[in-house]
Amino acid sequence: MVNTQKNRSNLFEVVEKSWLGNFPDHFSFEVGLSGGVDSIVLLHIMWRLSQKYDFKLTAVHVHHGLQPEANQWVELCTQICQEYNIPLRIEYVHVDINSSLGVEAAAREARYDIFKKSQQSVVALAHHRDDQIETFLLAMLRGGGLRGMVSMPAMRVLKPSNIILWRPLLSISKVAIQEYALKYSLKYIQDPSNLSENYTRNWIRKKLLPLIHHKIEFADEHILQNILNLQDALSTVDELVLQDYKNSLDRGKLDIKSLMQLSLSREKEVLLYFIKQHHLGIPRQQSLHAFVDWINSQTGDFYEWQLPNGKIYSYHQKIWAWSDSDLLKKKLETGYFTHSDIVWNKCSGGINEDFIQDNWSIRRINKNDTIQTEIGIQSVLNLLKKNKIPKFIRHQWPVIVNAENECIIVIGLRVDVRYQEIDGLVPCIESLELYLR
Repeated sequence: MVNTQKNRSNLFEVVEKSWLGNFPDHFSFEVGLSGGVDSIVLLHIMWRLSQKYDFKLTAVHVHHGLQPEANQWVELCTQICQEYNIPLRIEYVHVDINSSLGVEAAAREARYDIFKKSQQSVVALAHHRDDQIETFLLAMLRGGGLRGMVSMPAMRVLKPSNIILWRPLLSISKVAIQEYALKYSLKYIQDPSNLSENYTRNWIRKKLLPLIHHKIEFADEHILQNILNLQDALSTVDELVLQDYKNSLDRGKLDIKSLMQLSLSREKEVLLYFIKQHHLGIPRQQSLHAFVDWINSQTGDFYEWQLPNGKIYSYHQKIWAWSDSDLLKKKLETGYFTHSDIVWNKCSGGINEDFIQDNWSIRRINKNDTIQTEIGIQSVLNLLKKNKIPKFIRHQWPVIVNAENECIIVIGLRVDVRYQEIDGLVPCIESLELYLR
């Protein structure tokens, strides 16, 4: 059973033990500093630790602009950091109050985007035991499933930055944090939004939890133990998902035939893992079910699945991720390729080396492009289709043209037969290789 009564008076020792157990000496830290009591206490503890162990410590305050007092919070955080001689970065973000995610989730997403840009190795956040319990109940009430109800891990890596997110106060109660602040006479702000029961989390804290505590003895301990049990279960699930993912992966894309050998639930988990790896956002359950149904019914050869941060495409029994942040996607959409994007490799049937010194350029294909082959003139679009270049990328495929704007090379596929040499060169754009196999 989780012991939630411990650590009231020894917060420093709890954080110190976690720090010593998890981080080598060379790690640097940034504290997420809202100005509330939780983050102020964590900053104070980390400052004491930095005095004892001499590591680099900074802080970051995210200004959401959602409260009239937001500028005052900036002033307080600045003042406190100056007192401790801790460098502070202040980041201003815009939160869409009409976001489909909800204001709280949209603000959290904006904060985490800021944390990913930290210059330090570790970002320390002040989430505590009470936050963990509220997160569990919130996920349960919203149907968050296993991944939601495991709540917050003590440590995780922020992708793609590889910054470590560390929550050293998860075993500590709110009461213990407030007692620490009182003991050291720490100044902090009260966020008025924490008083509003319009936010579901606040309603859970103010209304639901007191009822649970009145009815069920040691309810907090039971919930926390359940979270630990669920985290163990999720760890086992993740091991299985990773193995299924590796078995279904075909050089960067998913193989549908391999997916179909799995149960429906394992199929879904592999797809969710694939989506997460490519930072495409969290899909709605209805759209996930629709895609899985399509995979297993195979009512067509092409499927386009819109996700929050990109798309999934399925074509010829393969599944590709197409992220909005993908540099290749941006280059293909704009047609903006430069000579530096090309790597020239030796190959029989390549182009004469002198051609590289001539006046040539890269552009996207157009519907009228043709190329001379051994069997005559071919449409470049038909050539791409015959080579099973995916539909969604076919009309944006880059070609190399001469000074007269004639297509001389279809990158990755063919050199015009009139320009071929036994010991020639062929151009390669590495990020296109995924779509050539």
